[in-house]
Amino acid sequence: NLTMKNANNPIIIDQTYCPGDKSCPHQSSGVKLSKVLYEHIRGISACPQAINLGCSKNNPCEGIRLQDT
Repeated sequence: NLTMKNANNPIIIDQTYCPGDKSCPHQSSGVKLSKVLYEHIRGISACPQAINLGCSKNNPCEGIRLQDT
């Protein structure tokens, strides 16, 4: 039950995060994400892309659900 107002990337999963200005060409997550539920999220995004699901190739996301959003 969240309301976002002008949020940058209101919904984001980034398993290939690379901090700073470093180059991380082989970055991958060792964490398996599964059964994630985003529910009852409303609002306005400050950028054109409100949802960014960047899942790892080595440990891909499973069971990501958006419900009543």
